[in-house]
Amino acid sequence: MITMIFVSACTKINKGSIPPEKYCEKDTDCVPNKCCHAEDVVNIKYAPNCNGVGCTKDCRTILDCRFGTPICRYNQCTIKRLK
Repeated sequence: MITMIFVSACTKINKGSIPPEKYCEKDTDCVPNKCCHAEDVVNIKYAPNCNGVGCTKDCRTILDCRFGTPICRYNQCTIKRLK
């Protein structure tokens, strides 16, 4: 009988090395950092209050017009390009 053992190595992320406003555990933790024409993403706890804010429909940044979306990668909020 042959016994096979698989060992999985995972890189543990040092939470202390990621700024708290960028730290995430899942994609839904990450949102744009500004109400209009955001250029970066942050943890939802650090998101601005956009109630009542009106934005233009200009496509100025990667997050405008759905060219990018906030995601959580290696426990850090970042932007995934879609096109």
